[in-house]
Amino acid sequence: MLKKYLLLPIAVLLLVSVYGNARAAFSGDDAGTAAAQFLKIGPGARESGMGEAFTAIADDAAALYWNPGGLAKITKQQASFTHAELFESIRYEWASYALPTSVGVFAAGVQYLSYGDITTRNASGAATGSISPSDLCATLSYARHILGLDAGASLKYISSEIRNKASAVALDAGAQYALSPKIALGAVLQNMGSSIKYDNSSDPLPLMIKAGAAYHMLENWALAGDVIMPSDGAAYFAAGTEYTRKLGDRFAIALRGGYNTASKDLGGTRGFALGLGLKYGNYSMDYAYVPMGELGNTNKFSVGVQF
Repeated sequence: MLKKYLLLPIAVLLLVSVYGNARAAFSGDDAGTAAAQFLKIGPGARESGMGEAFTAIADDAAALYWNPGGLAKITKQQASFTHAELFESIRYEWASYALPTSVGVFAAGVQYLSYGDITTRNASGAATGSISPSDLCATLSYARHILGLDAGASLKYISSEIRNKASAVALDAGAQYALSPKIALGAVLQNMGSSIKYDNSSDPLPLMIKAGAAYHMLENWALAGDVIMPSDGAAYFAAGTEYTRKLGDRFAIALRGGYNTASKDLGGTRGFALGLGLKYGNYSMDYAYVPMGELGNTNKFSVGVQF
């Protein structure tokens, strides 16, 4: 019985220790040293509404981005779709599909970011036309439960276009481990791969190390925290919560909130996130509101289905 009550403080202390060491090891002096920054934009309004603290919770078709190990929890076919309105005319799209089989869970996803039309100008400032920059990432994933872990990996093909195209390949690997029925730990390594080359300039991908913990206070109430360590910036922290309430046999509503220190250098209201989820039978719809200080407010919408 004593061991049961010690699990939560041990998990919290472990996360705090990781964050403290990460703050010392990762520096903001490296900001701007990695390309393909769109890879840091995650899908799912559910995840965004929780401040993106999702490494230890990821359990749906979007898990192939957040932690591919979480795909191993899926027992039915799932599909998820996300649309986000970001700053100015920037739009984000995501689609993913997960298929459980007798040998593990296979999944595929596509991530697309459009920057709208940008006017090009010559040295004197006169308009010379326009370009439509965009980024694309196609992902294939596999996960299964092995040696007490939910473990998985994702293979990515990355394409980025400004005026010319550049491409790269990368690998994600992640796992989740249940300390108890209420407490879980998670870790993921993202964007291990080749550099991306524009003309004669070659830049590394934004390598990310994430460690997280989740605690289910009640069957319908979860708390989560993540430490995120990017190769091109200072380590930061994310925390979130989700409360779900059933309203009948087939209908449920979820309320979410979170905080993420990644935007701490922006002025105005930033860091906080709010989310709302509705579920009816096998269908779900989620919304997240995330203010980004002087950059403006962002809105993210997701729908999901399992069958």
